[in-house]
Amino acid sequence: MLASATSSTRTDYVFRAPATDHELPRFLAGARYRFLKGFRHQRSPEVPCPEHCHDFVQLIYHASGWGATSVEGGQPLSLEPGSVVVYLPGVLHDQTFSAPMEDWCIHLFIVRRHPPLLPSHWYVPQLSDPLLIREIESLVEVGSPTSPWEQLTCDCRVGAVLSAVIALSESAPHAVPASVRRYAQRAHQYMQTHYRSMRRIEEVAEHLGISHSHLRHLFRQCYGLSLIQALTRIRVEQAEALLRSTTLPLSAIATQCGFANERYFSTVFRRLCGCPPGAYRLQHR
Repeated sequence: MLASATSSTRTDYVFRAPATDHELPRFLAGARYRFLKGFRHQRSPEVPCPEHCHDFVQLIYHASGWGATSVEGGQPLSLEPGSVVVYLPGVLHDQTFSAPMEDWCIHLFIVRRHPPLLPSHWYVPQLSDPLLIREIESLVEVGSPTSPWEQLTCDCRVGAVLSAVIALSESAPHAVPASVRRYAQRAHQYMQTHYRSMRRIEEVAEHLGISHSHLRHLFRQCYGLSLIQALTRIRVEQAEALLRSTTLPLSAIATQCGFANERYFSTVFRRLCGCPPGAYRLQHR
């Protein structure tokens, strides 16, 4: 059995060599999943997370902020908006933060007899599938299941989410060079700061002092997204926050988030989130 509620020591788990391309999908397909809870966690640069481990599987989607994590004392992995890390039980890891960060956390068990040898963690530098992001957020908002039927539903859903994240991690290209990542991160930070006022996407490259075509190439190499796609996602995420926390009319939200008009805002929001802004607001009251 891979995980149990009573497991607590590091020696209960041996995760060192990766399973083969065929073993891992078979293992995931034959496993049972137990959703424990989902929650949002606010992080601060003043309070780093020291080295620790869990007796459950932890999936973390980094919704905002910047930082790094080291797993089993290895090279730090960059944590930035859109990155995902899955830590297996008993695996030592830490986190440091260079800016305030919001994590979306999911805890679960994987129950399976005679598991293959597995890696200590899985890492996706940038999750770009809006439907998968939405499903992670939806599970986080569940908190803890309150009925057997809700538990069953969440168990099935979390297995699908975990499998999708692992598939992306297993197929990810080699690490992006540090110089490329620095330019891409600075571009992302500029858009996060200026999304309201930006009128031309070329402003980002002008601010960084490189050509737009070169930055476009570096950004896609790092994040798998175009600059326009990233800016649109930032604006939609800000709109989601305003829809959840304010009663501002849609026209005002569109303006505050940098959209040309309410109609265009509604079209983009529906395409990325699967529902119009008004319906999203009703669902999150």
